[in-house]
Amino acid sequence: MSILIIYPQLDKPYTGGQVYDFAFIDQLEYLKKGSCTRLVDKDLGATNSFFYILKYIRKIKWISNFDVVVSNSRLYPRLLLLFVLLKFFSGKRKCIVFHHHFNFMTQKGLKKYIHKYLELSFLKTVDTVIIPSPYVRSLMIKYCPTVNIEYLEIAFKHQVDIKIDKRKGNQLLFVGSVEPRKGLEYLIKMVDFLVGNGLQFHLTIVGTLSFQSYYQYLISMINERKINDYVTFTGKISDSQLKTIYGKSDIFTFPSLHEGYGMVLIEAMSYGLPVVAFDNSAIPYTVKNLENGLLAKNMNIEDFNSKVLLLLKDQNLLGQLSRGAFDTYTKSRTVTTQV
Repeated sequence: MSILIIYPQLDKPYTGGQVYDFAFIDQLEYLKKGSCTRLVDKDLGATNSFFYILKYIRKIKWISNFDVVVSNSRLYPRLLLLFVLLKFFSGKRKCIVFHHHFNFMTQKGLKKYIHKYLELSFLKTVDTVIIPSPYVRSLMIKYCPTVNIEYLEIAFKHQVDIKIDKRKGNQLLFVGSVEPRKGLEYLIKMVDFLVGNGLQFHLTIVGTLSFQSYYQYLISMINERKINDYVTFTGKISDSQLKTIYGKSDIFTFPSLHEGYGMVLIEAMSYGLPVVAFDNSAIPYTVKNLENGLLAKNMNIEDFNSKVLLLLKDQNLLGQLSRGAFDTYTKSRTVTTQV
């Protein structure tokens, strides 16, 4: 059996979803030695989605030689036409994709409806959809009830050298790509609120600066409010640097507007960090209010601010939720059982 893996890049994972995909792909290549071929962006040399579509169509005869095609559903804008043609001309070929969240749910206005049509049309061409999230699985059953679903739960590598003694509570942390879906403008407003209430604290924002225009917008918000001394953007950092920052932090502030799973939540909890987050999408599957964190009403900045303020002032609650966060992590599925 010959397998083609289509992915933007397979060098280093930059998101939680990619960590999951790469682990699956690595094991697939190990089990099917010599049967797997990679096709990544640099092999195509295209510059935008339209040219990627053309490049894939030009390779359709070569792609048709494989028995299985593996990819990620986020590539639906460029792969939809290819998958339709593969299905039409060679129905015996199996197409498998990883699906972490519905991208159309992060869009607005007319764009949302266009992406919904394209994304659902793409998923309906697929033979098997691999999903790690119970939240996304429930949505998949709703939107694409006839598509075969394989639910493969995310697993985590349990650490043994973590100290979770959180006492000061004034080091706030966000980890994730700097993009609109993560709702970072709410964090800037939160910082302004806390400064106005005379709190001593610092917020560190760790993650790839994926959208420069959005990053510049956040910087302008910070400059306008004159709160530069309270916020640090680190950009992408090494694993050892991230581990150090996690160890020095006290509260994980996560105003994301949509998550298919949110692997970073468990990662933060592995360091005993209670989470303050909005109650939306898959987040309440992990964050349990008053057990391992605090859930704010979705997109309600006043409620979010009040939850963070509470943890900054109530040391007993901080310690209680810190222990609850670490307990959630210790009960998570371990990497040794991952597919």
